[in-house]
Amino acid sequence: MRRGIFALAGLLLSACSALPVPIDLLGYLGTSKSGSFQQPLPAATIGFERPLPDKNGYSLDFSQEQLYSVRGAQVEYGATLSYTGQTVLSGEVSLQAYLAPVNGEDLWQDKYKLGEAQHLQLAQGQYLLKLAGSVPFNNDQIQALNAKKLRFGVYAKGTVSSSQPATVTFNYEVTQLTLKVALF
Repeated sequence: MRRGIFALAGLLLSACSALPVPIDLLGYLGTSKSGSFQQPLPAATIGFERPLPDKNGYSLDFSQEQLYSVRGAQVEYGATLSYTGQTVLSGEVSLQAYLAPVNGEDLWQDKYKLGEAQHLQLAQGQYLLKLAGSVPFNNDQIQALNAKKLRFGVYAKGTVSSSQPATVTFNYEVTQLTLKVALF
């Protein structure tokens, strides 16, 4: 009987360690999860690059979370970039998400990319660009997760053509940032 109870307890513990524990990090962004930036455009085609929210990305400190030793994790993320205005735009914009440790390294390195960039065509009347994905962490990201401090950002770049000279305002918002971690 005792062996059966210990076997059942061991089975339950191993099952619990295999289940991913979700942690919603969107709240750690606070009011900075959305913002806007202005881009001057001549009546021509120009290239632009813009880290969002800025060159440092978002700093996420979730040290109060009760995580122990993380052995595997993935992140589900989502972000939008939109434009509303009178100026007709065309071109292509790509959005790439990044997740890195908070250790002074450049957030925008290839090793910190989350999935592939999403390329979207700007067309008259269609100015809402959505980025979404679910990606497993690499070893550097897991080490940062165990330190309970991360940086997250989205890099927008592309070419934009304007029908007339204008300064246009783009709005961005992080819509999802959820960790799913496997403990032990």
